[in-house]
Amino acid sequence: MGASAGTGGGASVLPCAIPADDFNGTVLDKQKWYAWHSQYVIQQGGRLEVSPGTYLHSGVTSVKEADLRSCAVTVQLAQLPLLDHGVMGIRYHSGAQDLLTYEWQDGSLIATSDLAKQEMAFPGEGNWLRISSFEGKTRFEYSKDGTVWIMHSEVSTPVAAALASVQLVVGADQVVSSPSTGAFDNFNTP
Repeated sequence: MGASAGTGGGASVLPCAIPADDFNGTVLDKQKWYAWHSQYVIQQGGRLEVSPGTYLHSGVTSVKEADLRSCAVTVQLAQLPLLDHGVMGIRYHSGAQDLLTYEWQDGSLIATSDLAKQEMAFPGEGNWLRISSFEGKTRFEYSKDGTVWIMHSEVSTPVAAALASVQLVVGADQVVSSPSTGAFDNFNTP
């Protein structure tokens, strides 16, 4: 499915019950997030900065799990990592499984579920990503300003999304010699 302009089908869907975070503090809020490979995860300058370091991926996982089948998760990609084979985005995660991923990778926006993988050109740095689910369908959407959304693709919502966490991830699909940092901002903020 190609992109379509407009507010997207998830425009009226409420934010998921994962606490919002503008990352304006000086330390990661451990009541909201668990950092994996924490030495490469820093909150500063009003953003969450993540580098894969010596690992393929680093990031944070929401402490709270929620029913993600009838809600939306949004995040701003404030700075893309300058990596060959670089990856940055949002994942719905349950147990040891990534249910849905929406990631920038090497200049393309990639939406993945266990049923489909869709790729398209990335609209530019500073954009927002949103995964919104309603009535059994999940839409992958992007925006330049966090208000007007463009649908990238749509898939069936996984049943396991009934109890899942959210991950914010930066990494590479192979080991790189000099990883750089990606920065997130405005997680589920209005």
